[in-house]
Amino acid sequence: EEAYQQIEDTFNFYPVRMGYLPKGMEFVEFSIDEVALNAQLIYTNQNGAILYYTIKPNYRMSSMATDKEEFLIDEYQIVGKSTVINIEEYYEPKEKMTRWSADFSYLDTHYTLLIIGLEEAQMKEIVENLYFS
Repeated sequence: EEAYQQIEDTFNFYPVRMGYLPKGMEFVEFSIDEVALNAQLIYTNQNGAILYYTIKPNYRMSSMATDKEEFLIDEYQIVGKSTVINIEEYYEPKEKMTRWSADFSYLDTHYTLLIIGLEEAQMKEIVENLYFS
């Protein structure tokens, strides 16, 4: 909650909050880059799952680059009350794991959830329980 307050204080807006985290997921790190205009919250669990939540006010087109070999398996949209969330599912053969990217924009701010090591049902639960002010 303190991280969200810092985002609000720094960028002067109320960010979309996560209303659900799978059991065992814990907040581990938070950063704000006032030059690049973004904030990132990182959560993890004991099984090595990790969730990166990136918030970019004054939305500019960008992407989270990765140098890993991965394959796009599926892409679809989840239509919520406040916005459309674009979901992409990737498979990383070297790591033998699936990751999801959930992207959406809300009130001129771009949000990206990068979810690694969780089940699809858990990812959907996170996305479906985002709290829009």
